[in-house]
Amino acid sequence: MFDQETLNSFEGGFKVTVPSVATIIGLPVISNTGYSISFPLSLQENVLVRRNDKVEWIDKEIFVSDFKLLSTDGTWSDPIKIMANISKQRGWENGLKAIVNNGINFNSGTGYLISFISSVILSFSLANGIKLPNSEILQLNTEIQEKVTGDSYYNVALTQLEGRRNNLLFSEGKDRKFRNEVINFEPYSIYIIEENSLDNNLNLGTFRKYMKKFIEENMTNKDRNRLNYPYSSIAAHFDREGDYYLDMKKAAEINDVNAFLDALSSYSQSVMFNLNAVSQFQKIMGNLLLKYGARYFSFNVSEYAGSVLLFGDALTISRIKDNVIREYYSTTNKTVNLREVSISDPISYEKIII
Repeated sequence: MFDQETLNSFEGGFKVTVPSVATIIGLPVISNTGYSISFPLSLQENVLVRRNDKVEWIDKEIFVSDFKLLSTDGTWSDPIKIMANISKQRGWENGLKAIVNNGINFNSGTGYLISFISSVILSFSLANGIKLPNSEILQLNTEIQEKVTGDSYYNVALTQLEGRRNNLLFSEGKDRKFRNEVINFEPYSIYIIEENSLDNNLNLGTFRKYMKKFIEENMTNKDRNRLNYPYSSIAAHFDREGDYYLDMKKAAEINDVNAFLDALSSYSQSVMFNLNAVSQFQKIMGNLLLKYGARYFSFNVSEYAGSVLLFGDALTISRIKDNVIREYYSTTNKTVNLREVSISDPISYEKIII
């Protein structure tokens, strides 16, 4: 976070806070239903922004560019350049200077790129005195995602804008209904487990190929006894995916945290054993958590190692700290971080008054 001295020395402008996101069911890359349950995490990206005649973004690397119309021939894909182009096309005259304090691990699968894109959109709009509605921020975010990666995670950007503290956001697919549902996780706390590694998730690329064929050949409607592995396992997971969602939704509506986490546990274990889309880190960690009695966890799947979201009471968390982290290191010679997180507020911004 920025300390008081930093805030006071940054003349004028705005402070923007963008949360990361945990999607506990329905992550688009491994989902087939269009339903999702997600929430904004207390791991956040903080941005100080003010007007400037040039675009200057100071983070781990420094990006400086004259504020001018940029090429649209598809040879560039930097979110800052893309938004600078959109801004100019809209007649926004001001460039920006922004300082970023990033608390989101880019390889943890909690929406680093999408958080960054949201912060860029808001930085440009606020520097030009424009307060965009959430619907337009969402549209711009998904548009930029597609230009950068060729795909978009609609539900993550939606969660950043519409999620609420201590609420779960239930979303019924792109452009469908969504709603927040208050839930009390006591006596359980939420922890995120991340590996200190930049390893790629090789399993995800393989899964995507199988998933593409599964959809193209409409295997959902085929006789399960005639499907070979891994398509039989994928079908087994998708046969139950909608039921897991409905069970969790029903439990949240009556604030039955144990029923909710039981359904989450069943879903997460199905992802781990049937889809084979989780990283090696997540697979080993999932098995260790089960070994030491931690049933309630969820995977934040990404192209990298990703992370594991753990729901546990005090005794469970103590057991994990005493056993799982040590055994993971002895097995892999790699260290992990275990830190407590909470369901946070959505994107916020405030004017800096000197």
